[in-house]
Amino acid sequence: MQPETSWTYEGGIRSHHQLGGGLSIEGQLSVYHVDFSNRLLGISPNPIVNAITSGAAIIQNVGGVKTNGVDFAFTLHAGPRVSLYNALSYNTSKYKADYISGTTTIPTKDKNVPGSPDWLNKTVLSVGHGIFDAQLIGDYIGRRYATYTNDLSVAGYFTLAGQIGATIPLDQRLVAKALHVSVNVTNITDRKAASSLSIGSATNTYSVFPLAPRQVFGTVSISF
Repeated sequence: MQPETSWTYEGGIRSHHQLGGGLSIEGQLSVYHVDFSNRLLGISPNPIVNAITSGAAIIQNVGGVKTNGVDFAFTLHAGPRVSLYNALSYNTSKYKADYISGTTTIPTKDKNVPGSPDWLNKTVLSVGHGIFDAQLIGDYIGRRYATYTNDLSVAGYFTLAGQIGATIPLDQRLVAKALHVSVNVTNITDRKAASSLSIGSATNTYSVFPLAPRQVFGTVSISF
């Protein structure tokens, strides 16, 4: 059995420009390639037992993974208190070989690595005025395969989160200098979707944890 190893190659550019009228933009673009070798996987001699009870898995080398990806992000500033951030990521990770489970060949060559979405996107709108500040955050996670042979998958989804807060200055003669109050809301639209995947089967089955429902949090803190 060989240890897992990888070679990573990455390059990119960054730039910042003043657009006039109080506007400015900064951005970055990066591309990367990863060759991952001697991937280790726990394989049960009896795939049926493994699917039911997790069995007594044997650690084996099952080939490599080839990954290619592109990341792009920018931030648009409108004065010191307003900004729009957006990041887009594309990633494709594929197995280089099939592997053997018991006497069965599992056809994973050129299949996508499960649990890893091809597309990710994050958008953050930040606004401040006086003692108040607010953020609206959007997250997109693309489709993810849920088995090693890619016969099952979960759909992509988009969620929104938000935060509004205030920083209230206190009398400077006091030990405490400011009071911070904020309210945070996650999954504003109460989206129903698959959150974390538990992947342990080559085909036919997987486990999933649901996305947390809408939640509201309040925070009060004091700075000294």
